[in-house]
Amino acid sequence: FEKNFYDPMKIVGLKRDWSPKIGLGGTYIGDKYPLCVDEPDKAFLRKGAKYRLIGSSRTPLLHDQNKWWIKHNNKFTFLNLNSTSALFSELCNGTPGSCNYQPVVTLESNIDCDSSHPECAVDELRIVEVESDPPVRYEYVKPACVNLAFYDNGKTIQFASVPHKALCAQADIPLAGNACCMYTQSWSQWPATSFCSYSAEKVTFATSQQRCANLDPAVMPEAGQCPWYGLTTPSGDYSNGGYECHQSSEDFWLWGSEDPCILQAKVSKTGTVAIVHNPVVNQLNGNDVFFTYINADLENTNFFKVAWDGENFPDPSNNCLGTSCTLLNGIECVCDVIIQEQLVFNTIPTVSDVISQLHVGGVDVAKFENGEYSLAESNGGVDVWHKGSSNYDQDTVFVASNKYYKNFRSDVQIDSSALSFRNPPQFLNPAVREPRDAIYETDAVLEHYFRHPNVAPFLALRLIQRFGLSNPSPQYVNAVATAFSSGSYSIFGQNFGSGEYGDLAATVSAIIMHDEARNPLLDADPTAGSFREPMVKIISFMRAMELEQAAIAPDLVLVDMQNRLGQMPHSSPGVFSFFLPEYAAPGHIKMASITSPEAQIMTGPKLVSFLNGVFSLVDIGLAKCFGGFGLETYYDFWCEHFINGFRNPEEKNRAFLRFQPSSTVASEIVDEIALLLTGGRLHLEARNLLIAAYEEAGAGEKLLAVQKLFTALPEYHSSGLVEAKTEARQEASQPVPTGDEYKALIFLSLRGGADSYNMLIPHSGCSGDNDLYEMYSSTRTGLAINKNSLLQINCTSSNQGCNTFGLHPNLGHLKTLYEDEDLLWISNMGVLQEYVDTSNWMQKTTATGLFSHYTQEVEVELTDMYDQQAGRGLGGRIVDILQRNGLTANSLSLAGNSEFLVSSFSQPILVDGGKIDKFDPMSDYPAHYNALEDKVKALNNITSLGSSIFTETWASILHRSLQENNLLYDALQSATLDTTFTDSSIGRQMEGVSKLIKTKAIRGVDRDVFYVAMSGFDSHINLNLSLDILLPQMNSAMAEFTAEMKAQGSWNSVVVVMTSEFSRTLTENTGEGSDHAWGGNYFLAGGGVNGGQILGEYPDSFDPNVDAGIMLEPGIVIPTTPWESMWNGVVRWFGITDAADLSEALPNIGAFPAEDMLTAQELFVDVPTDAPTDAPTDGDGGFNGDPVILGLQNQVFKFDGRDGAWYANLAIPRNKLQWNMQFKQFNSCPADANMFISSMSLSTELSSNSGILLVTTPEPIPECRENPDIVCLGDGTLHISFDGGKSFISKPGDYQYASRHRVVAHNTFGACSRKWHDYDISLNQKQALRDGGRRATVREKKPLQLLLEKRHAMIEPKECQAWIDDRTKQDDLFQQRGQWSTLYIEGPLVSFHVEYRRSDWFDKRCDFQSLDAWMTSVSSELEQTEWQGILGETKQKIYHPSSGEQIVSDRSQLLRGQDDADYEVDGPYGSSFAALQKQSTKKQHGFVKNAITSVIQSVEKSVVSS
Repeated sequence: FEKNFYDPMKIVGLKRDWSPKIGLGGTYIGDKYPLCVDEPDKAFLRKGAKYRLIGSSRTPLLHDQNKWWIKHNNKFTFLNLNSTSALFSELCNGTPGSCNYQPVVTLESNIDCDSSHPECAVDELRIVEVESDPPVRYEYVKPACVNLAFYDNGKTIQFASVPHKALCAQADIPLAGNACCMYTQSWSQWPATSFCSYSAEKVTFATSQQRCANLDPAVMPEAGQCPWYGLTTPSGDYSNGGYECHQSSEDFWLWGSEDPCILQAKVSKTGTVAIVHNPVVNQLNGNDVFFTYINADLENTNFFKVAWDGENFPDPSNNCLGTSCTLLNGIECVCDVIIQEQLVFNTIPTVSDVISQLHVGGVDVAKFENGEYSLAESNGGVDVWHKGSSNYDQDTVFVASNKYYKNFRSDVQIDSSALSFRNPPQFLNPAVREPRDAIYETDAVLEHYFRHPNVAPFLALRLIQRFGLSNPSPQYVNAVATAFSSGSYSIFGQNFGSGEYGDLAATVSAIIMHDEARNPLLDADPTAGSFREPMVKIISFMRAMELEQAAIAPDLVLVDMQNRLGQMPHSSPGVFSFFLPEYAAPGHIKMASITSPEAQIMTGPKLVSFLNGVFSLVDIGLAKCFGGFGLETYYDFWCEHFINGFRNPEEKNRAFLRFQPSSTVASEIVDEIALLLTGGRLHLEARNLLIAAYEEAGAGEKLLAVQKLFTALPEYHSSGLVEAKTEARQEASQPVPTGDEYKALIFLSLRGGADSYNMLIPHSGCSGDNDLYEMYSSTRTGLAINKNSLLQINCTSSNQGCNTFGLHPNLGHLKTLYEDEDLLWISNMGVLQEYVDTSNWMQKTTATGLFSHYTQEVEVELTDMYDQQAGRGLGGRIVDILQRNGLTANSLSLAGNSEFLVSSFSQPILVDGGKIDKFDPMSDYPAHYNALEDKVKALNNITSLGSSIFTETWASILHRSLQENNLLYDALQSATLDTTFTDSSIGRQMEGVSKLIKTKAIRGVDRDVFYVAMSGFDSHINLNLSLDILLPQMNSAMAEFTAEMKAQGSWNSVVVVMTSEFSRTLTENTGEGSDHAWGGNYFLAGGGVNGGQILGEYPDSFDPNVDAGIMLEPGIVIPTTPWESMWNGVVRWFGITDAADLSEALPNIGAFPAEDMLTAQELFVDVPTDAPTDAPTDGDGGFNGDPVILGLQNQVFKFDGRDGAWYANLAIPRNKLQWNMQFKQFNSCPADANMFISSMSLSTELSSNSGILLVTTPEPIPECRENPDIVCLGDGTLHISFDGGKSFISKPGDYQYASRHRVVAHNTFGACSRKWHDYDISLNQKQALRDGGRRATVREKKPLQLLLEKRHAMIEPKECQAWIDDRTKQDDLFQQRGQWSTLYIEGPLVSFHVEYRRSDWFDKRCDFQSLDAWMTSVSSELEQTEWQGILGETKQKIYHPSSGEQIVSDRSQLLRGQDDADYEVDGPYGSSFAALQKQSTKKQHGFVKNAITSVIQSVEKSVVSS
């Protein structure tokens, strides 16, 4: 695609990968399309032929033709129609000189051909000229058709210009031009003579031969075709080089030798295939030699998937499976092929057989001459048409379901073996890649996936989100998806849609008329609604306030909206649009597990820019002044003239708001505007404030003030309701530094997947005879950087495979930093769940989604593979820990919202590119203008719990943004730098970082964590061109940042960490680019970095057979260093050294050996040796084995503790809830394994009949063990008690107790427990779930509802297995082994989803029983209750202040607070839980501890007695 603002989706054929493409279910893209060779002769004169009017243009749209060549070549000709021809009559639609031209002409019937007319002497048409003065031209639109990738009638074509490349081409397709010469002529003599009917004409091989054979023997004896570079015309005009016939283009070829041109199949070890061409080339004199086109030669890497017949193929790792194929480089099999063509049916088939077994489409028989095809028979919806006979053969055409199918199958057989695959179709030819065929291929791909069953719900969700509901219910999505699939939607007795799949009339009708879209009651649902997109808000405001274009304005232009607001049509920053549909704003939205896509661009600077732009529009019209959205209409330093009366805005500016209210009463004016801008959702407090603002404003300012304030309302920016309090939001206080040494961490993200194997490249001095650069070059082919241009760096001491590496030639400053020992590289690093290799990587990466931009970017930014610290990014956790440990730490993003900075304790400060616009700049002129900041804040006061989450989020973000603006604007304005930064995105961001670091004292910080980013690294095409643009920008920004930090004296206090979501494939694709891969090379830079070295393990070879453990096709390198290894050293340098803190910062660090983790001493200089930081052992947590908290997020609690320890997890909010757990250690488990929750008590009213007890026993109770007909929970090892332990129940069922409580208990099989809780009730959150996320059951289907039909029986194993199989195929299965039971506990205050799991029968390495519980819903009463309880004890070892000895027994000294108060909850539901040091009363475990002990004793007696 070519990016432009008029046609952003313009398709450029020459940039398209021409290879065949596999579809779904063993199909190909292009199946069911007719073969181009089956089109009748002169198809452009047959029924259905289409022509499009291009007027006097010389340039076609659908054919590739060099525009410069056409413009500057006065010999360029078109096919001129004779006024007597039938085609002329059709196109003229009148008489010569009085034609009535139509934009598109489609032939209604076949046209007879007269040999005197030029169109009858050509094989194909491109552009025809109907009249010449003035010229009127039509372009022929060839219908969509395909060619088979393998064929046995190939002939050589050779390029008509330098370089002299050659290919094979299908002889009966017009792909090349014609040139003739004498066979007796020496090959060193030239020119040859070119014959054509129009410029750039392409003919078949036979036509080319015929034209040479038709030459006058007296002029050119023994004439034949020859593809010489020097061409003349039949008139002998060599001065023009035969330009009448050919063009200087990448796809103009000439037919060559008459000898066969052979194709071979090159097979990789994964079964993918590349086509090898073996052209018969004619050599020119000297060194001027024809060579096989690089994309099709023996070394080409353009592999594509094929549909093999069976599981076997010529496997290069198994000696090509005994075939006669040749083993190439030890990794590929080069095979001769035989094309097997056969008919499929010899009797009339059924419709289903036609559709399922015929893969090649047929040509419409009406295009052929009368009698050429005849209808033979019809039966069961199938018509049979025979060509020229009454027998079934390969030319037979079937018509079924109004589509044509050819009775034909083509297979590619590997030499004489039994191995074969279906011959794949392809739209584009490797020699000629017409834009037309690229468009057809695009349509075919879209159509292919368009009918996938996932498309309807996917589009339904996305469209509903765009129509204003970010989190529609599954029922709503299903209704819209059904309308899309059926093409019909009925409501109120009226039907919408055509009944055809994909009908948008039906789809949109379902979206806007569904109950969920129309029911005003849903406005009261806090999770309903959405944010509005910036451009929608701007345009709707202009429309509602009646924008009028000024007479002096030639047009209306909105300037730089993408940078200022984050959105502008046709300016999307990447392929993923302006924001991600899965994005969830930190805070209430993320905690509620719902999405808010638009919030991703709701950064503080963009909100301020929005309000400034609207304020300017209201006051002075559309202009640039005061942050306006318009063009510059007046010098910036004279903008004050617009508000002090010196200059009338009407004289300069481009448009003005002309709205006039219909009343003069303040309240009525406010109500009228509220109706227009908020749909009447204005809350009472805001209405009163707006009325007061109107009345307070001066004459002429009243309406303007209200208009501006309306655009700051939460109701205007979202679709929810507001229940506001009069309580103002707390203003931020100026932080105070502690005096600790300042440090800054800059996280540099290269978005899109940077090709880091073209940044750090092996050069020379490699071990043994291993020439690693040569391997790199031969693997990367056209992507390889020339060895002589590399910037050499010495790494003799780095224990890599070579002593000298090279950096990309555009990374000169990085070379300087490396040589100054201020930069180091870490090679082959990436996202790892655990160490993997080529044999097990798929099985050991189940917790992530490899090769996905979004998933891997999140993985890198979170560095939390299992979501143990769910909801927080790595940078956010670092800031949280530092703040908790007493330091003043900030997180700041200069590249928008980032998962990296999401924190529990503080929101990141967002600074767009280092630039801060002053809020409401007109407030600088108080004599002429009333400042509005206080009123804006008052309109966004604290909201009550009944408010929409979206309105609350807007209000809190805006309030925080205004505070940040006030804190930073003056500071940044006063920060003058010694260095001038390049005006690029990354240059501006690094300039902003530099300014912020310079203001560290003013801001009062000890630590800063910055996020900066560059986009554009997703280089599927033109990779090196992209790097030549992007790397100089990064290099310059780093050079300028280095200089500025040294000038500030801060270079030793900062570290820049370069990251990307993944690197790219080593092998080149057909677009001169590379694709998504895995491991990559990344750098750390800073004055304190222990630079001048390459850490990690750079591959010793790029050959999969030599380094088989880490090399995947196509050129994917498996990382050998996890991100955790690097971060281990970085976070320690940054001040996090405690073992517990390190586990919180890097939750998955335990998956890798400690000795593999890079230390702070390895990464940095002058770092003291770490004190021992062993993880706490059993009993370290406190007195008498009280358990230790390991993590607390999203109300999912994981604990460690001593065997049999009881603990009050959450205790007594006003005597209404108590949740207790008992931990048990199982002897068969590893010594370092967590304890498991083996018993649990839940009580919501603290009465003897409202508590529920869950207990487990090591062995089944006798009743369940001895009677195979009885179904028991956990096979008799899980038990429920509702009466304080007096009795217990062990069977599945639906139980009512204590009047308002209910338990539904069922056995499940494997992961089917998650089927109930995660999947079937969260269809719109599958990506989040796949990433390990979890969704709260807000307005969702509860497990209780899912089980209505199966209350008293187990879920059927077959049903569960089918579900598991389906999830496995879609790589969407929460994978945990073992035997499961599931309970849904419903109470008036809180409901729980409880899972019980026994260890796998077949894996007894750790025999255990485990209970896990999640709160699935919390009542509004409980939400508003202050939660107070014990959540855990300190993990830190405590030492005596005098003796220095560890305290192990003194309970009062061990705990930070008193009486188990070290991790207390004190706040409403959903608030952040901090370690609070409080003097609190002692908490009691309550009656449940005694009750559950009674149950355990009772059960144990039963087991013992049996």
